[in-house]
Amino acid sequence: MPARKRQPVTEALAARRQELVDYARRRVGPAAEDVVQDASLRALKKAEQLSNPRAARAWLFTIVRRVIAERRDAAPVPTAPPEPERVVDGCDCIVAQVRALPAAQASLLTRVVVDGVSVSAVADELGITQNNAWVRLHRARQALKAQVAEHCGTRSLRQCLDCGCIERGCCQPQS
Repeated sequence: MPARKRQPVTEALAARRQELVDYARRRVGPAAEDVVQDASLRALKKAEQLSNPRAARAWLFTIVRRVIAERRDAAPVPTAPPEPERVVDGCDCIVAQVRALPAAQASLLTRVVVDGVSVSAVADELGITQNNAWVRLHRARQALKAQVAEHCGTRSLRQCLDCGCIERGCCQPQS
């Protein structure tokens, strides 16, 4: 492939690398560098598909999202679900607020986030399309975000970890 076809992709990767890594880190933690590396290689291989160089940033984020989704779908399902406190780094508020959601949303979040089941597998379990499962998961996450914001007055996990629920005693773990 001619270098001029790869130039917009190469420039976008150089300019947005840290932004892509930060985005991936919020979703996959320490594997973010590997995800961005895989996405970068894929983007360079498919550079001719980028029709509008001004859309390079969005195109790169799409590739990163796809790599993340593929890795999640390929990841083995844990034999025993991790403790909810470990999943959210000790924040009992999140666990309590998930329990306060409607049962269908709480169950979907638990299956995907805590149990580590892929969205496609959950879709099969529910007898719905994968796209519908992604929409439901998105809505469940939005509902959880709103629930946490209302209850704790926070908008991010970082803020949530510093909230006053522990002192107030309102979000105690259930035994």
